[in-house]
Amino acid sequence: MSDLRAANRRDAAARDLHRLLYAATYQRDSRWDVVDTRDGPETGWVVYERQVMHTAVNEIRANNGLPPVDMEVIEQADNGAAGRSDWMDRFVLRCAALAVGEEWRG
Repeated sequence: MSDLRAANRRDAAARDLHRLLYAATYQRDSRWDVVDTRDGPETGWVVYERQVMHTAVNEIRANNGLPPVDMEVIEQADNGAAGRSDWMDRFVLRCAALAVGEEWRG
């Protein structure tokens, strides 16, 4: 596959994932519960947004004949972007790369 075609697939995935994540953020007000996770307690909206991204990434991967990724990979993508002013953009770009079978960097 050409680099341009791969970039177009990644960009299309990023647009779709950004739209989904942005919509998910509107549920934060109703998701302030604390959820027990394997890494300890987490705010419900964080868990929900990661689940949204996990489902979407794996749907894109399935459509491209790729195996699913574990939630842990999505958590790593989120944690790597956390605390930054451009968190959403970084999280989305990392997930988009995962969705099309690329490794994300930085």
